[in-house]
Amino acid sequence: MRTAAALATLALGASTAAAATLKPRAVTPVTVNGNAFFAGSSRFYIRGLDYQPGGSSDLADPIADEVGCKRDIAEFQKLGINTVRIYTVDNTADHDACMTALADAGIYLVLDVNTPFYSLNRADPNPSYNDVYLQNVFATVDAFAKYDNTLAFFSGNEVINDPATSNTAPYVKAVTRDIKSFMNARGLRHVPVGYSAAD
Repeated sequence: MRTAAALATLALGASTAAAATLKPRAVTPVTVNGNAFFAGSSRFYIRGLDYQPGGSSDLADPIADEVGCKRDIAEFQKLGINTVRIYTVDNTADHDACMTALADAGIYLVLDVNTPFYSLNRADPNPSYNDVYLQNVFATVDAFAKYDNTLAFFSGNEVINDPATSNTAPYVKAVTRDIKSFMNARGLRHVPVGYSAAD
């Protein structure tokens, strides 16, 4: 009888330990100090890749697809990366499973806040910088600032790519300012915000 009770206790302890190992591994949020990234007090160097399965012709949200995301994370781990950059997401979708799986793997996210449907028009930026556009940007920031492994937001991607489009610079700067102000006003984590210039 005592043996059965002892085995049951050991089994319970082992299952509790196993459950504890299944909990998501916490990642340290990345911050900026001067011109460098830091995870806590350790310098953080990005080793990453762009993650948009199907390329620019397939605008599916890769981190809303739990099965595909988990499949690809196994490959990311083989590559030894610590960051993925995603060009477009559906800010109304549930990203908890994939963001948790990425965090468990020690992988951070750099996210563009613009989409093909909501972005600055480099040919005529003034009309595209409006309340509907900003509402979508803020919804994306609101959805992803809560994840400790959101490394950064990009306020624009290759908007300024020649002398003729340099007039969009004040709008990109305004979006960057607006994202930072939004995070401050909402009491969100201060996720770094930047701009992605042409390759």
